[in-house]
Amino acid sequence: MKFKYFFSLFGIFLGILGSQVEAMEPKNPANLIQSLEVAPFNQERDIADISQIFKGDWQRLEANRPFNQGLINTLLEPWKGDANISKWRMVLRHEGKTIAFVTYYYRTTEKWGSFEVGGIAPEYRGKGLASHFFPLIIKELQEKGANKILLYVKKDNDVALSLYKKFGFGQPEDAFQGKAWLLTKNLE
Repeated sequence: MKFKYFFSLFGIFLGILGSQVEAMEPKNPANLIQSLEVAPFNQERDIADISQIFKGDWQRLEANRPFNQGLINTLLEPWKGDANISKWRMVLRHEGKTIAFVTYYYRTTEKWGSFEVGGIAPEYRGKGLASHFFPLIIKELQEKGANKILLYVKKDNDVALSLYKKFGFGQPEDAFQGKAWLLTKNLE
């Protein structure tokens, strides 16, 4: 039941990161990108900023369902206790503030990785952050041994689909009873 609950929550958030990615070329990406700090997630330091990003996305995407802090905790640690999964959380900070985050994992038994959930602060969207995040994560998953990356995106999220195609993800396949696409990127 808990596993089923996770997938229903996960289905809600398919493409949160993708729904926030840039549809246009960043105006001055060099200055912003050079000033970013890429770091592992730190609960004490990052949770307040991530909560604000996530809460805004929840209200935008799931306005008919109430938001609560437990949702963030569930999404940041949904695979807890599974010995076959290695999981990481990465943040981007600008001038000390956490402005973007992503959770991703590697399934050791099947040798595939996935982006799980993420978000970008509204004032930083459209500035190339997703294009900065993705190569870092893809490279790390490949170095860990993943031979492919799987991800899900809502079917109506054309911006995310465009970004994923830019990074070499293949033709979308139907998933979650027609509510989402499954995309795959082979790393071999």
